[in-house]
Amino acid sequence: MELEIRQEDIQSVMQANPMVALQVENQALRRKLQETTIAFDGAMSENERLVEEMEKSKNGKSPKKE
Repeated sequence: MELEIRQEDIQSVMQANPMVALQVENQALRRKLQETTIAFDGAMSENERLVEEMEKSKNGKSPKKE
């Protein structure tokens, strides 16, 4: 038998047990930190790539696009 767990079921348990609420919040914070770290790493890689491309164009090592 399949059982649908709804948001209000989770909220009810979280209200009844503060420890569960803290664990859920902690998990959400960890997930958000991981997502932010991945996005930051991607942005830093793109920044490095653009800096390298800019340096090459300053030194005339890369053909200019028209």
